[in-house]
Amino acid sequence: MDSETNTSDRSPSSEPHGLRHVARAAGVSAALALGVCALLVPTLAGMRYGYGTDEAYYLRYMEAVHEHGLAVLPRVTEEWNSGSENWIYPPPTRIGLSAATGLWSLVRPPSMRALSEFSIACTAAFVVLNYLCARRVIGEFKALLLAVLLIGNCLALGLGRRALSDAANVLFQSASIWSFYFAMQAPAKRGRRILFTTVFAATILTKEIGALLSLAFLASVPVCFPRDELWTRLRVAVGSIGAAVSLSILGWVTAAGGVDPWLLAISKLLGSPATNEWAQAFCSGPWQRYVVDQFLLSPWTSALGLLAFGATLRERAEERANTPLLYLTCVYVVQLTLLAPFMKNARFGAILELPLRLGAVVFLVELLLRPDNLRRRIAVAAVVLAVAFAQVRDFRAIFVEGQLYDPLTVHLVRHREMSPPLKSQAEFGTLPESGRARGRRRASNDMPPEDE
Repeated sequence: MDSETNTSDRSPSSEPHGLRHVARAAGVSAALALGVCALLVPTLAGMRYGYGTDEAYYLRYMEAVHEHGLAVLPRVTEEWNSGSENWIYPPPTRIGLSAATGLWSLVRPPSMRALSEFSIACTAAFVVLNYLCARRVIGEFKALLLAVLLIGNCLALGLGRRALSDAANVLFQSASIWSFYFAMQAPAKRGRRILFTTVFAATILTKEIGALLSLAFLASVPVCFPRDELWTRLRVAVGSIGAAVSLSILGWVTAAGGVDPWLLAISKLLGSPATNEWAQAFCSGPWQRYVVDQFLLSPWTSALGLLAFGATLRERAEERANTPLLYLTCVYVVQLTLLAPFMKNARFGAILELPLRLGAVVFLVELLLRPDNLRRRIAVAAVVLAVAFAQVRDFRAIFVEGQLYDPLTVHLVRHREMSPPLKSQAEFGTLPESGRARGRRRASNDMPPEDE
């Protein structure tokens, strides 16, 4: 599945670098961003927010930073540490997210709607970023197909309209994934190392779970990149990741107002699942729960992506694998393994949709685009558009009409009409009635607390 030698795309070195090239990329990026906004902004009119959930805490932090600046975070952290009722909710030590929403509040005054609009902006930036990065390594045509599948991403669209941190997390995680890839492609370039270190530190400071990517990055170096500079790449990777983690710790300690308050906040955050009955009931299970959720949310891209992973790993043994896809395959496998010991929620593994969608694109191109001609390109584009359209339809049914707050497995199974209704759906959140009776609303507006 060596798409780097496929004639359907030009190699990065043969791409024009003039004004026309820049203008085309800018035009496509603007169209992609507008497409995301067109899908998500109209859905905010009927949004119901969880004022007793994580969304309320993120709004509280946004209001505090808007009024007093980042210097208020140590006081907010002290308040969070002092009340046990806070520990199942996100801590204020996520200074990266607070800084971003604080800047956003200069444009849009703090409100749930403003946080939703921030999530939409992050989702649009996520699609544009991945298009611009992918076109450098897999060519324009496949990058466009990837962007279409990312716009038609049921989970990303569902999270991209909420007043939560998930859209920002996915944006920063994808930026870290690409910046590390480009740094390893040219380990001698200091600018790329600095860029990765900065982006990865921001990723960790947006949400602690981003730190798990460090092990995926390290594992990818001997597996996915040329071996002629293996030790150089390992030194660069370890040094850059170490610097990013150090900056993150400094940011956490600064936000908490000292080492002791930060350690206390971390201990409460890590220990909260033990006292969170809702999380124990709905976010437990084996590692494959993430894969099950991916198939429930995006069956076609999940199937095609996993098939592409298998083919890529086989070709890795023959030294002819597609390097970008092999790299993202490694990220997927390692990240899935590392998420296994923690609470299981599709939101926490939302970044895994990126490797799956790139795999789906490569698989379809290899399957249908040989030989390469206009008719076959139209056929591939039609298949991708059909898959994206089906995903948008599922997004509207599950998240908009069904008003689903959290994409838990039990809710997704019910949406796919694979189980009867829950007996106490009013207690555990809004659920779509069924595929044929979408849009019904439950009587209660209560939503479950979450631990992020």
